[in-house]
This record gives sequence, structure tokens and C-alpha cells, in this order.
Amino acid sequence: MQRATGVLVLVLVLWATGGPARAAPAGPAGGAAPSLAAYASALEAVVAASSAVNARSIREDREFIGAVLRRGADFHYSVAPGHAGVDRIQARLAIPAGFELVALWHTHGAAAPERVYFSRVDADLVTSTGKPLYLADPTGALRVLAPGAPRLTAMAARRLGLPHRPGFAAGEQVRRPDGDPVHIPTGTEPALAVAVSN
Repeated sequence: MQRATGVLVLVLVLWATGGPARAAPAGPAGGAAPSLAAYASALEAVVAASSAVNARSIREDREFIGAVLRRGADFHYSVAPGHAGVDRIQARLAIPAGFELVALWHTHGAAAPERVYFSRVDADLVTSTGKPLYLADPTGALRVLAPGAPRLTAMAARRLGLPHRPGFAAGEQVRRPDGDPVHIPTGTEPALAVAVSN
């Protein structure tokens, strides 16, 4: 990460099946800018961002990623799209002067057994940034992987039907204050029946 003309740009290059995630410095141009809307908490920003793109992510089999930024008491998010159908994303996430990076969030595209878990690349990103990473998966669940969270062994991954290699992580289900799990729209929910009174 580096500051260029008052904007810090974090470049993320992620491959779900490739090497470790890395954050590389970027030049002064580009980067996904923060949302104009402000939210009262990081979680509210994550839910808004994930809800805005999860159905498209699933439909196009495209990952999206973004930053959760704090400025004063307000939280904002950014969004950057990945490449459709290839489990790959390269994103430039701008962190303007006066904003602080507090978390990252992403989607995993269309349904597949491993896409309800954090990949090794996701876990490496949490380790390298020291920030939590949220995942809105194809089922609508919202999970968070915090720095220092345990990873699955190769044997544990295999028992869950994942590729037999270490590094996946389950993270924690995000819950509302009442204890109910947070649900992110998937676009696959059946339309609600309209009640008609005669």
C-alpha cells in the first residue's frame, strides 16, 4: 500500500486456485472509490455492499470484492468486480485520505461446495492485511474470517467435501443482535405471493 496524491490504493490480486494473496502498491490512478452513502457500522456497510451485488455475483459466476472504510463515525464501502467464471479477481481499492481501512468483504460467485468456505487465498489475505474478511456466499449466508482464526487441515477439508489440501477456513456466521443469522439476497429466492383482498 502506498499514498499517491492523497489516496492510498490497495491492489489485490487473488486466485482461488493459485498462490498466496498479496496486496501490492499501486500508482496514483484508479481504484474503487468508497460509497457515497454512510452507514452506522462496518457490518451495515458490509450488508449493503453484499446485498447490492450478491445476486449478480451468483448469476454471472463473478466474484466481487471491496473495502469497508471508516471516516469519523461513518462507514462506507467500495466494490470491484472480478472475472466471470474464473475464480480470479484483481482489484484496485482506493482508500482516500481521511479514511481508514477496517475490513474487506467479497462474494464467491455461483454455487459450488467450496464456495461456502473461505479459500486459502482468502485466509492469506486476512493474514497479510490484519483485517477481517466477510464472505457473502451463494446460499445467502454472511460469514466473517477474523485475523488469527483457525484454518482447516487437508483432512478436515476432505471430510467437508472440499479439495484435499489445507488452508480453507470456515469463519463465523454473522448474526443480528437478536441472534438470527444475517441473510444476503441471492436472487434465487422465490417471489413473494401477493395477497389480494376482495
